[in-house]
Amino acid sequence: MASLNNNNNDNAKGSSTNAKPRVLILGGLGHIGRTFLKYLVQEKLTSFIRLSDKAIPITAYCSKEIEGCIKSDNVEFVQADLTKDMHLEKVFKLGPNDEGFDYVINAAAETRNGLSEDIYNNRILELSVKCAEKCLIMNEKCKSNKLIKWIELSSCQIYASQTRRPAKEDNKTKPWTIHAKYKLLAEEALQKLNLPLIILRVANVYGKGDVRGVMPRIVTAAAYQVLGEAMNFLWGADLKINTVHVDDVVNALW
Repeated sequence: MASLNNNNNDNAKGSSTNAKPRVLILGGLGHIGRTFLKYLVQEKLTSFIRLSDKAIPITAYCSKEIEGCIKSDNVEFVQADLTKDMHLEKVFKLGPNDEGFDYVINAAAETRNGLSEDIYNNRILELSVKCAEKCLIMNEKCKSNKLIKWIELSSCQIYASQTRRPAKEDNKTKPWTIHAKYKLLAEEALQKLNLPLIILRVANVYGKGDVRGVMPRIVTAAAYQVLGEAMNFLWGADLKINTVHVDDVVNALW
């Protein structure tokens, strides 16, 4: 998992008053977002969390544990489509005493396959840029909890294929999925803004709560093993993919 730091501000976590930080999680009901929420709540690391997603918890297959975290006293859930300007207003609303956010984690992006390029452009590139610009406006207006870091979740699939050695941050970029293409474009656009930016280029994330990636394949393979049958797979034994557990991603975020 590679990370790019676009700012040398190494402030300690929290505002200048040393209070626990205020955190905004975009795409908060996704696999990484909800796991990060659980970590922050259980470890009591924040004073306030605003969780935003276009879905609502009851339709997002949240576990009882995650539902409990969402209902925590210091957590506010905001349903919002981040591609719509009117929804951005409520997501980037200041606190009751004009507080901003110390940390914004952008885990929002279109993850489904087989859609048109316009959709990926709108729901990855434009979404990231609009949210970052809105955050900068909010940051100018707030009286406390100025932004310390914007953390952008990107993809290791932006790198050219690496077959012999792991990719490094400065390796050649050559996105090999349409999702990664627009993630890279979003990275480049964000780096042009006056934003204290960290970019995490994560591998294929697996772990508890993964319903679309590696885990469904593992569960299916286990079922075939119990049945004593061969599992026919689209790819052969030469396929190798890089993976990272969601708990490790969450630890890297904080």
